Amino acid sequence: MPMLRQTNVAPEVADDETSPARRLTRVGWLAVIAAFALTLVAFWPGMSSPDSITLLAQTRGAEPLTSVHPPLYALIWRATDPFVPGGGGMFALVGLVFFVALGASVGQVLCTAPAQCIAIGIVGLWPASVLMLGHIWKDAAMSAAMLAGVAMALHALHAVERRRLAICAIAAVGAWSAAVALRHNAASAALPLLFALLWNLPGVSRAAKVGLLSIGTVFVLSTPGWIERASGTIPRQSWPAVALWDLAAVSVRTGSMRMPPSLIDPTLRVEDLKPAYVPYANPPLFATNRVKLSFWVDYTEAESHELRHAWWSAVRDEPRAFLAHRWAASKPLLLGYTRDLPVALLSAGFPQIEGDRPPPGSSAERKFVRLFALTERAFTTPVFSGGLYLVLAALAPWLAPARSRAALFALATSAWLYALPYFLITGSSEFRYLHWSVVAGLAAFAIALLQRWEDRDTPLSGQTPE
Repeated sequence: MPMLRQTNVAPEVADDETSPARRLTRVGWLAVIAAFALTLVAFWPGMSSPDSITLLAQTRGAEPLTSVHPPLYALIWRATDPFVPGGGGMFALVGLVFFVALGASVGQVLCTAPAQCIAIGIVGLWPASVLMLGHIWKDAAMSAAMLAGVAMALHALHAVERRRLAICAIAAVGAWSAAVALRHNAASAALPLLFALLWNLPGVSRAAKVGLLSIGTVFVLSTPGWIERASGTIPRQSWPAVALWDLAAVSVRTGSMRMPPSLIDPTLRVEDLKPAYVPYANPPLFATNRVKLSFWVDYTEAESHELRHAWWSAVRDEPRAFLAHRWAASKPLLLGYTRDLPVALLSAGFPQIEGDRPPPGSSAERKFVRLFALTERAFTTPVFSGGLYLVLAALAPWLAPARSRAALFALATSAWLYALPYFLITGSSEFRYLHWSVVAGLAAFAIALLQRWEDRDTPLSGQTPE
């Protein structure tokens, strides 16, 4: 992931690992502190949804750990809950990791304080980014872990001493492994960055790079399973929730029941599915209590086989109905929301965890009322169109100085590979699913333009490898 940055210091000075050209400036760190503090003040103690409540119940042992929600989030929450009960501790921890990692990354690729501050503000405080950080969601935690990995990777590639290089590279792999352990599908985001890091390690032979990539990939992909086994997590299948929703959609669109008889109430008919099916979320379908969901019970091997067969048959026999359903679910994520959709797809609105809810009439309640009003007004604007950030990510390598294109291409690839599978596997149109793509797209685009700006304003007298 080599990247060259223009500096205004001599090459022999820039090669020193203590050169300020490879550090976030003091003003940059003040921007990090200010952005983090603003996020805390604006959203404390963090907005929460039913998923957040379930994760807190698992944190406190009121519910068993299951693989429906990867257990790492609850395990980390157990470290903060005794000191800051409720969501506030986890909310603050995720925000702290995110903004420190953002600052550490920016300090590696931008030289001047103004450029660093602008990048921190764009990536950290842009509404589509900071609103997700304001929630107690594993999506935000996964983005923080991904960004921590990027920061460590950049430090590794800049390291002069081999010991520091190895420590930073291992830390990067560890951070990306944590990201994959926080979200089932984060591997598609982590692996392009892992490849970019390990393939560009200086002073390493091609054969050694292949070996490191093999070991790193296995480690990243295996970490979630190791954590689940070590924590006694109950294995549960997540895919059936999506498959059953797809089958309900095809049934409604074709007028023919496609759902497996063994997984539904015997009296359930297509006419009963019509009011329960909505194209933007699957929970209403399961709220009927007439569909057997794998989140709560184990499927037999026969039931799992029947579901797989029913799903593949529906896709094969009714491709138009299936694709129409998938497009209806994906369109809001890609092109933005319309007024007929619920704002809950964007924000939970208020803290829902017991003990976090502000007292009626309090200043805290009025704060969240104002935030929700702002969210409603912005809901249908392009700010919350996921496709915008994928376009920014795609443009970044072409707009960047030549020295930075490889690194920004890796970041853009991570953004795209994380987003694309959602168009086939998403169970709802919730914007939080694209948070990492938003962060990566904003970061890549901002770095590309700001490096151009620095190149224009700073006389060329030396370059340092990024």
